[in-house]
Amino acid sequence: MPDTLAQSIDHALAILLDALDYDEGNQQARWAEEVERRLKENGLTYQAHTSKHHESRQGQLDVVPYLMDESTFEHLSRGLAQRMRFFEALINDLYGERNLLANGSIPPDLLFSNPEYLIAAHGLNPQTPWVSFLAHDLLRDSSGQWFVLGQSTRAPAGLGYVLERRLIMSRVMGYLLRRMSVKRLSGFFRTLRQFLRADSQDRDLSILLTPGQSAESYFEHAFLANHLDFILAEGDDLTVRNNRLMLKTLSGLRPVSGVLRRVADQDVDPLELNGLSRQGTPGLMNTVRRGGIRMGNVPGSSVIDSPLWMGRLEGLCQKLLGEELLLKSLPALWLGDPDDREEFDALWPDVLVRHASAFPASQSFVVRDLPDSERQTLKASIQVDPSSWVAWQAIDLEVVPVAEENIRTESHAVLRMYTAQSQDLKVDVMPGGLAACNHDASWAQLRPNTPERYKDLWVMGTEPDNQLSMFAEMDVPALGPMDQSMTPSRVADAMFWLGRYVERADGLTRLVREVLAGAIDVRTERQRAALWLLSAKFQTDGIDSDNAAGEIHQLTFSSTAPGGLNELINGIMRNARATPDYLSDDAWRALVNLEQMIDRIGLIKHADAGRFLDQVDSILMQLATFSGL
Repeated sequence: MPDTLAQSIDHALAILLDALDYDEGNQQARWAEEVERRLKENGLTYQAHTSKHHESRQGQLDVVPYLMDESTFEHLSRGLAQRMRFFEALINDLYGERNLLANGSIPPDLLFSNPEYLIAAHGLNPQTPWVSFLAHDLLRDSSGQWFVLGQSTRAPAGLGYVLERRLIMSRVMGYLLRRMSVKRLSGFFRTLRQFLRADSQDRDLSILLTPGQSAESYFEHAFLANHLDFILAEGDDLTVRNNRLMLKTLSGLRPVSGVLRRVADQDVDPLELNGLSRQGTPGLMNTVRRGGIRMGNVPGSSVIDSPLWMGRLEGLCQKLLGEELLLKSLPALWLGDPDDREEFDALWPDVLVRHASAFPASQSFVVRDLPDSERQTLKASIQVDPSSWVAWQAIDLEVVPVAEENIRTESHAVLRMYTAQSQDLKVDVMPGGLAACNHDASWAQLRPNTPERYKDLWVMGTEPDNQLSMFAEMDVPALGPMDQSMTPSRVADAMFWLGRYVERADGLTRLVREVLAGAIDVRTERQRAALWLLSAKFQTDGIDSDNAAGEIHQLTFSSTAPGGLNELINGIMRNARATPDYLSDDAWRALVNLEQMIDRIGLIKHADAGRFLDQVDSILMQLATFSGL
């Protein structure tokens, strides 16, 4: 590392640590609490956007950012820009003339063992680059050398979380970002938007194509679409007419010219690809083939996501571009190669092993940590299909400081950085990203997508970054009524039923309140009238006055009660999740609080009518809060 670079990083780190250590380290603890509070607030929204099966969010946000000098960033930028050019040439060859396959540079088993290889993409010849946006996972060893661990073409994964965490850090530690001349991210997001809108006409729309609320990252999709001013759309919201992709809206079909895709390659078109998928749109592949849509990224591009390429990219780059890779891939062994397999056997069990599925998902193992029986099972699986496995020796990763209350400890980091490519193949690298931290260096390399915590990546310039925030451009007040004509028909339908379910929940809750008030009334005739009213509503034979509270609870709050509040709140949340970018954060928090209230009441086993009445009043207040928003 050059002395000037070391001095620059040391100076910046000294400024940061001085701020964190103020008041005997209590400033660090206060900032950490504020960051955690804001993440939890967003977490409420995440729970509302996502089904209960995906409520946990991996990795807290560390209050100590990852610092990068501008010269280091420029070095990485050159290497990542070269990789974008290389991957474009590689995919063009794989789905075009296939020269690398014909001359033996790529073994057939390596390509055909790749689960991301899309045969239907042969001859697609898109009118736009195959790879418009790419996420890169990088790590630095203890000697300061950088390696690329993998890449993701999934439009690209984590981009929304980068934006979310930078917004939180800027609100908590904004003056430090200005003092340390941290570069803004807005220029990168402008490039992303401009690429997708390059061919747009006046009525054309740009969308973010999501699998829907069943996806674990649905929160990120909604967050990113909202901040990019894109329409969040599902496959059923779209149709193809005359080789144009159209969005079904309240005003009829509207043409779509740009698609930021978060649907897997195999699922984008049930007509040509996975016929069982409902996440895509029939005819979409043909629209891409005929140049009727600008998509990031083109289906088939995820062939480069597999870890099988890790040990092969250097030689392929030399053949395609006549250049050495500026950023080397982590040295790895493809077990379908006899020589690599022999070296692998010699290293066993001091290796990390990954399956061929797209990085960084699928099976992965620290072999030395496995019990003997599991080692033998793994080795047998590899022997059955060696071409689907890749292995490497764990490298000694750099150590970075992480906050623990008012002190700091050490961890290992893997960076995720992003590149965007324009139509003329000019590459823009985001001056920021995320650092995934893990105390275990082996698992940091194997599973960077499930870290113990994240860091915001701060790239420091030599002078303050004065470019206008992207959000300042988008937040210009609109005068007059809002144009709802671009609302997708599915969303409008969901909003209608959202309102109906809220009305029904409000009506039932008011009925229950009257029944409970009557049940505790001293007048016998009012008690009887109240219980008759509820039995008539639920068409029961009658309610035992001696156990009125228990029967009311069973009829209205039980999770299995037909027509009860639990069923109604499920309807409310199901329709609200279909409209994530049409409800405010305050509305989402009101809905989550409402859902949590009813869940808590449903767990109560024994309570009197008076206690239930207090809970019902709280539910009515929450329903009124949401209706007022």
